Amino acid sequence: MRRLVDDWSSIARRPAAVRRARTWPLGVDFSDLDHLLRLAGFREWPPAAPASAVPTVADPVDTDADTAHAAEDSLLGRLLVVARSDELAARIVLQRLLPGLSAAARRWSGDRPGGSTDAFDEIVSAAWLVIRVFPVERRPGHLAAKLLRDAEHQAFVKATRRRWTCEASEPSSFERHVAVEQRVEPSEELAEAVDAARHSLTAHDLRLLELLTSGRSIPEVADALSVSVRTVGYHREALVHRLRAAVA
Repeated sequence: MRRLVDDWSSIARRPAAVRRARTWPLGVDFSDLDHLLRLAGFREWPPAAPASAVPTVADPVDTDADTAHAAEDSLLGRLLVVARSDELAARIVLQRLLPGLSAAARRWSGDRPGGSTDAFDEIVSAAWLVIRVFPVERRPGHLAAKLLRDAEHQAFVKATRRRWTCEASEPSSFERHVAVEQRVEPSEELAEAVDAARHSLTAHDLRLLELLTSGRSIPEVADALSVSVRTVGYHREALVHRLRAAVA
């Protein structure tokens, strides 16, 4: 968490990053990325609202709050669309989700050898993949909650459902010899997948793929791209997801 917060502090007011974000079709004005983050619904945690600000049952419905939430949700949706091809937009969405990701990591920390640290690393990695491919057109509304739920499912629930199963077969089923299909070379299979997914791959994706298939180690790939090893892992997962989706 601290590394991510420090990383965000280093880019939030970076002029080049702000200029880049202002080229996106977001429909809002902002002074820096912290401002944009707040417009997308980010709140400092833990909240420091006084007790008198907590609504009671008798309080009227706050239509202004509903309108503000709808605007935040809409902006988050536009950021998600941009995040499919722009890592900076994905990083903004990730920062928006940090409080919820931290809470989820604490809930699952008892199931991880490294406690909350391992749990947080797992859910952040899952969240990055979810953010890059989230189908906002098919699943609009309450986007932050849906992103958090999907990341938690990918990191902690889906993995526990993977089980190796086998079924006994009658010996007679092996008596007939069937024709063996011609084996496809992995390089040819990968080339077909890249060709099928080319419309959704960026220049960065293709460069990452070139480095990954060159035989270099992950630290060497990270050095070549001037990013961290963890960032390479996030990008690799997103790349693999897009390739699999293209050939599914």
